[in-house]
Amino acid sequence: MKKTLILLLTALLCLSSVASAEEAVYVLMNIPYADFYSAENAVDAITSATLKGKARNTNVTGASYHQSEEAVTTEGIVGAIYPVKTTAEDLAALGSVKITDESTLSYVFSAKGKDTEVNLTGVDVLLESPNYSYYILSNVPASYKVMTVADGVPNFSEVVGTPVTGEASGVVSYTGHHTDIEISLEGIEADPALVAGVIVTMDDGTSYAMHHIVNIWRGELGWDRSDLELGGQTITGLRYLLKDGSIQDYATDIKILPAFEGIITGSVNADRDTFVLNGSLENLEDAVLTVVCTVGSGKGVPSDVVFSGPAVNDPVNLDTIMIADLIAAGEENAEVTISATVSSSNYATVVVPVE
Repeated sequence: MKKTLILLLTALLCLSSVASAEEAVYVLMNIPYADFYSAENAVDAITSATLKGKARNTNVTGASYHQSEEAVTTEGIVGAIYPVKTTAEDLAALGSVKITDESTLSYVFSAKGKDTEVNLTGVDVLLESPNYSYYILSNVPASYKVMTVADGVPNFSEVVGTPVTGEASGVVSYTGHHTDIEISLEGIEADPALVAGVIVTMDDGTSYAMHHIVNIWRGELGWDRSDLELGGQTITGLRYLLKDGSIQDYATDIKILPAFEGIITGSVNADRDTFVLNGSLENLEDAVLTVVCTVGSGKGVPSDVVFSGPAVNDPVNLDTIMIADLIAAGEENAEVTISATVSSSNYATVVVPVE
């Protein structure tokens, strides 16, 4: 009888262990972009090397991660931090790094000549942890990806959850400082610090996967033409996937103008009082020429518009008083630069080379 009882208890313990291993576990996980977006049927928006060096700047990284201190300069940001439903058995099979409330990370990063000390604890340490590192959640998230592991290889499902819907609008800049095309958005309620990923859907049904820093930047979206050429298309939808498990879907109507393939150049005379556009302007509708004078280089130097009006091939008069004031406000012997752009209603803004 005693031996039978022991055997029964042993069997129950084994069954309990198996059940525990197969029981659902919810974690926040570092998911490489390829895994994160593959089940979302989104085309990778990045074909060139990603920006490096900003991966430790928590002001711009959102819910992204890099794998180590060395990786900051070698590979940069490589993926998103997002809720995952899995099992203890699959986590063990994957051999992932477990982040706990006792985990800590401290470092200093430099931005704009200023050193900033960062001290991270617990779940925030995922920011600088290897692929598939995880932190166990105490609650079931509103949305998640399901991860299974076969032969040590993880597989992630499409996001499971119900999105919140809304409408958004955007203003497109074709002469951005961060990327060639930058979109300032209105109506987006997502906290930039929680954004794990963004999917941009065009009017032809194709969806594109956005990466942090390169495409997702301080609440804006953008890309370089060398990575994506979407001129002539319209963004009809934006999906935001958030670290807290939220899904936000926005209907949009943001037109991306095509690049102008003609050749336009400009010239300014020695006295800097007239400017001439050279090249055919006939295909540009409602074309506007904007000429800017800048004294010196870098941020904060004197700079202002010295002409804005219809783009024509005839000489136009520049604001010489404004130019004189800008030169007086700049450093002595600072270089004076005249730059120009031509905007229109049917083509992306053209940056005009000035002789």
